[in-house]
Amino acid sequence: MADVKMSSLRTVLQYLLSIFGTALLPLAIPWAIYLICKGRRFRSLEGKVVLITGASSGLGEALAHAFYGCGCKLILAARRSKELERVRDELVNLKHLRNNSVPAILTLDLGDVDSMEEKAATAQAIFGCVDVLINNGGISYRGKITDTTMSVHSKIMDVNYLGQVALTKG
Repeated sequence: MADVKMSSLRTVLQYLLSIFGTALLPLAIPWAIYLICKGRRFRSLEGKVVLITGASSGLGEALAHAFYGCGCKLILAARRSKELERVRDELVNLKHLRNNSVPAILTLDLGDVDSMEEKAATAQAIFGCVDVLINNGGISYRGKITDTTMSVHSKIMDVNYLGQVALTKG
């Protein structure tokens, strides 16, 4: 009888995790970073320079808030400079934080693989170094693989793989 209850409980938990896990993952990662910073069990991130690609929205924006809350100096990178300015302004206007640094903005397109070496040098010149690189930027495409052209697959690989590698190597 206990085995049946445990089995059904496990099934329910797996079902809930599959539904809510996907929705909550973008919130769970910044929360985990916050807990690490708050607990101070690990080396402090305060004053570290963090470059976040895809920082104009979604998970990248949430990570920017989490790292800024830990006292990091941020380089916000994405294609949409207006959105990066919005995120920077939100961070600077957070009154409850003691972070006095102003996040820098680096406009870049991960699909332009050839410019990544120059962008990496620019990022390093902003604060003198980059301690942490968060390769978060990327694109997706929803559709049947049979209906998707090879140029779309190529663009996805350029942005999601080659652009990330080129920026990391730069």
